[in-house]
Amino acid sequence: RSGNPTRNCLEKAVAALDGAKYCLAYSSGLSATMNIAHLLKSGDQIICTSDVYGGTNRFRRVASEFALAESLGGYESLAEHPAIMTHASVPEEDRAALKISDNLIRLSIGLEDVEDIIEDIDQALR
Repeated sequence: RSGNPTRNCLEKAVAALDGAKYCLAYSSGLSATMNIAHLLKSGDQIICTSDVYGGTNRFRRVASEFALAESLGGYESLAEHPAIMTHASVPEEDRAALKISDNLIRLSIGLEDVEDIIEDIDQALR
């Protein structure tokens, strides 16, 4: 048996929602990060979410490649903490229903060197 039917369904659904030809879904881990980094070209942007348990503020302090901001249209890498920024006015129970936890950091990857970005994220998550 090969592939993962659940992941395949997710990829097709996300691609259809965005009007894209395809979508790739990965689990966490360095191999997933490296695969995505090699698929992107300068100027591409992605949005991915992951709870950073116990390290949200540390990530924001350590990740020097990322400005803390709420924009998704620029060319620089940004880190956003939705619980205290874009969704600060949303009641906690509504945020929970939307899977926006207090530990969530949203990254927008810009034009910086891929290796610098990977190193910065790796350092911030240690």
